[in-house]
Amino acid sequence: MTVHLQTDSAGNTYGVWAQRQAMSCAIASMWMAMNQVRQSTSVEGEWDLAQRTFQHAVQGIAWAATDPGANGAPRTINPGAAGQTGSTSDAMFGVQGTGPAIWRSALAANGISVVTTQANGNWPHRLNMTRLGARTPALVGVGWWSQTGGTWQRNSGHVIVAAGTVGGAIVYLDPGGGVLRELPNNGRYGTTGWVEVVLYLS
Repeated sequence: MTVHLQTDSAGNTYGVWAQRQAMSCAIASMWMAMNQVRQSTSVEGEWDLAQRTFQHAVQGIAWAATDPGANGAPRTINPGAAGQTGSTSDAMFGVQGTGPAIWRSALAANGISVVTTQANGNWPHRLNMTRLGARTPALVGVGWWSQTGGTWQRNSGHVIVAAGTVGGAIVYLDPGGGVLRELPNNGRYGTTGWVEVVLYLS
């Protein structure tokens, strides 16, 4: 992980994690959101600390965050060799990713209160902007969808942080590239993303 310092149009600065491992957006987003709730962070060895904090989120299975030969960098998982069942941490992070129930329990285990709302097929699913503040971010699960011949298909998903609001827009912190985006509250993220679930943290 690399932390990028990004500033929104109101002058607020955020440390945005840039993921380097596939399927690690949930851990990166949980860590950013938890730090915002607590108004603190730990710079030295932050990835190792994050994986120790949230390793139980992967169905209680311990997993190695680093490759001993990679100077402490997060290790890379080969999706083709990880299996498809979710019975191992490699399958969870290399193929399937994680889900809202796992995020919720992981955050609660670390003293973070969570209120969840889900789209459940009711689109668009907008965020409650009055709940977003300096110490009350939200974890946002986005689904990447496409439409072919009138049929909708979910291709994959992503996890980002709604860190606050500015000028009527939502400030999103995205571990995919470590970027900050200010976007309208229209239930969308990018050209193919739809907000599926929102976890409000406090």
